[in-house]
Amino acid sequence: MTCQYTSPISAPTLTGLSPMLIFIGGLEIIRQSTEQFANKAMAEGVDVKTVVVEGRPHNYIMLDYLSTKQDREEAYHAIGEFVLHAHHNLNQTGEQSVACDDK
Repeated sequence: MTCQYTSPISAPTLTGLSPMLIFIGGLEIIRQSTEQFANKAMAEGVDVKTVVVEGRPHNYIMLDYLSTKQDREEAYHAIGEFVLHAHHNLNQTGEQSVACDDK
């Protein structure tokens, strides 16, 4: 049996999770399970945006030698758009973001 904490797709529900931006390399070894996770989250009402870049392996945007300058620029643009969208939706719903109180 797979633990939901090490493999979130095994969780009984994904409802209530925060919006997600998921980058998937086309050569990703775990591509199928990543896509299944994204689809499960979307089916349960989670706001999910996926970006698939064919010909790239896992974590391609994290390592310069696995990605191109264009890959990284497109990723940064997608991240900016995602954050802007999430911020706009947060303001529309009036929900407060979670904050730590270190007092």
